[in-house]
Amino acid sequence: MVDFMNGLGAKVWRAGFGLLAVAALAACDPVPTGDTSCKSAYSCDIIKLTAQVIRSDIGKNYGGGVVLRNARAIGQTLVIDVTLPLSSAAFKEPIGQQVAKDLGKNIGKGFCSGRNAEKFFEAGNTLRARGFSKDNKLVADQNVRSCGRG
Repeated sequence: MVDFMNGLGAKVWRAGFGLLAVAALAACDPVPTGDTSCKSAYSCDIIKLTAQVIRSDIGKNYGGGVVLRNARAIGQTLVIDVTLPLSSAAFKEPIGQQVAKDLGKNIGKGFCSGRNAEKFFEAGNTLRARGFSKDNKLVADQNVRSCGRG
């Protein structure tokens, strides 16, 4: 019998519990709405494939407590949800307001470091960045339409 409280068994248990917690948060996210149409099947396919690739990083901490919650396709929009390391009350303060204001720019910057980002936007696609406070409130919701102008 495997001892789940020691060694590898405990590590696996903690990792599994952590994944369940992240999945539960993602399931509680308000589902984004938007235009579900596409100009072309190519555009919809690109969005779906990109979301699928990004979803493999759900739960990843990108630094400073910014954690990927979810990625999904809605028409020609790729929606990326992250948890930010501040409570919803902090977003009423100047520093929290700046964090919320910079969300789209910062996620766009990371996205645009990918080699096919320009092609993604040239196809008419949009990146939508949604930030949630650590107490699970939607605090930022921004669209990025290019790598140059955000």
